[in-house]
Amino acid sequence: MVLLRSVGPRVFLLVAVLCPICFGVMDVAAADEESAVKLQPHQEGGERSPQLFRRVTPGAQNDDQSQSARSDVRDEEISVRFQQGVAMLHAKQYEHAATALYRVLELAPKMPEAHVNMGFALLGQKHYQLAAKYFSAATDLNAYQGNAYWGLALAYENLGDLQGALGAMRTYIHLAPKGDPFVTKARSALWEWESALARGPLPEQEKQWLKQKGAAWQERNSATADSPAEAERTIEFSRVK
Repeated sequence: MVLLRSVGPRVFLLVAVLCPICFGVMDVAAADEESAVKLQPHQEGGERSPQLFRRVTPGAQNDDQSQSARSDVRDEEISVRFQQGVAMLHAKQYEHAATALYRVLELAPKMPEAHVNMGFALLGQKHYQLAAKYFSAATDLNAYQGNAYWGLALAYENLGDLQGALGAMRTYIHLAPKGDPFVTKARSALWEWESALARGPLPEQEKQWLKQKGAAWQERNSATADSPAEAERTIEFSRVK
């Protein structure tokens, strides 16, 4: 899938590329990581949300020269619009990203990376239900589109469907390549969601207290807390070369 900047496994926002592209992604609420498909989480076989590097395959062309020319123009527009969408996702200009990706999907409705990135664009606008539909469409087109499951988990979490979020995130982990840096965050999200389901809803005051304490602990114990500043890590959005 790409995609980028730091985000948490939930946000939302994955570009389909670090990228499944992918910089997810993968920042959006839970796509606080790179979710774009740099074509890194969006690899054809499906990378999780960090990688998915893939090229747009030109459609079949016949011998007619005029048809060939039209096909070339179409492929060029797909590439340009797709890259515009990825750039806007990285810049957190989600509405502009959605506009560019909408055009891509008009021209190439079966491109899973475009569906993934549209999902992250919608996550950034907090349109969780619609985002879930695009992520699901991406998995229908490519069952191995890893960052689509990451984005789907974030969408479900924000919709209050923790069971759905657990299933999607487990699939992401299953598809993740060895050494995927986002697996740790994914497992942390699983633990949190499973705990929430086991204990039931918490009082609002307790939720706020846990949130504050958790943030303080993470800041104090971060592996990079005392390290020199370095480039942000994010889930890649899908990116087509």
